[in-house]
Amino acid sequence: MDNFMDRLTKRFNAGELIQANGEAEARENERLRKQTAEYEKMMQEIRRLNLKTVEVSEQVSQMLSCGIEQLEEYEVKLHGLIKEEETDKTEAAADAQQINQVITQELAQQKKELDLQIAGMQELMDVQLKNLQDSMGVQLSGADEKLLGVDNRISGVDEKLLGVSDRLSDVDEKLTDVGDRLSGVDEKLTDVGDRFSGVDEKLTGVDGAVEKLLAENAQSLAMLKEWNEQKQQGSQTETLDTVRAVEDKLEHLSGNIADNAIRQHSLLQDMAVNTENALQDLTRTTEDALQNLQNKLEQQKPADNAELIEATGQIKEMIVNIRLYLDDVQKHVEDYVHKEDVKVYRNVQAVLMEQLSNKTRDLNDHMDALEKSVQKSKGTKPLLVFAILLSAASLTIQILQMLGIL
Repeated sequence: MDNFMDRLTKRFNAGELIQANGEAEARENERLRKQTAEYEKMMQEIRRLNLKTVEVSEQVSQMLSCGIEQLEEYEVKLHGLIKEEETDKTEAAADAQQINQVITQELAQQKKELDLQIAGMQELMDVQLKNLQDSMGVQLSGADEKLLGVDNRISGVDEKLLGVSDRLSDVDEKLTDVGDRLSGVDEKLTDVGDRFSGVDEKLTGVDGAVEKLLAENAQSLAMLKEWNEQKQQGSQTETLDTVRAVEDKLEHLSGNIADNAIRQHSLLQDMAVNTENALQDLTRTTEDALQNLQNKLEQQKPADNAELIEATGQIKEMIVNIRLYLDDVQKHVEDYVHKEDVKVYRNVQAVLMEQLSNKTRDLNDHMDALEKSVQKSKGTKPLLVFAILLSAASLTIQILQMLGIL
């Protein structure tokens, strides 16, 4: 080893050795700084996705609140329409009963008059047959006019009943409008499902960024192995062991990051699938409720009004349950993302601290080796020691800056 150091000293002076070591350490520090920056970008992307998930959940909650308010308004309008319909039917029944009473009284009076006239005509039949026939013709004409008046009144009753039917048609149209608005709520929920799909695509992009970072780490590790092989040719065995230890730590950290990214992506994908299934169930249930509502409106049975109100309440309760489920999903996602952020930060911090200690030990070994190699040249020894200490201090400051301590 001493012979090798003597030959190395003859070939390169102390300044060139220090410069070569400094350049190698600078390249290594630059690579570690880039890798730390990539980790920070990943953590920022995870936080951004978390904020996006919170924003989407708030939008869903707002839309659900609007849907509940609209359903309450429709319920109030439905009660009003039902009361108005019952009032109209009561008025129409009263009018019909009054008309029937008037018609009955007039018919009874006419029958009485006809009976009196027939009795008088029978008494005078033998004496005034011709006059009786003329009188009967006049009276029958009057009876035709009265019957025509009764027919006109019956036609008026029919018109009122048609007006009641028109009002019922208006009720049907308004309830159809309610169905259309509920369809609009369904479209908004579908838009929420699309936004969750967009979040899933962004998570896929994060997964691609993690894979890219892992590929860059593999390339850096390959370069590190090549550099180690070059230094091995210079018989620096202790430095090679240190670099291999750092390489193992980096590979272990890369594996942990990949596993965490895969688990997080799988969990978020499962949450997106569950949310989409819940939205599909809500859509199917809403469509079934609207179909039942339409069928009941077509039957036009007043006894079904209570069932319509009950169906509206069930739809509102179902929307509230969906909103509670989305709140639980949002809370679970926030907790999981926070835990994964803490794990990644601690892993990176542990590896950087271990690399700092390894680099310090490596510099001490280099210092001892250089002291042995320059024992014969005592004039340059203080300068060499000062340069090595300055390099170690610079490396320490850079690592502390990457950790955020300085």
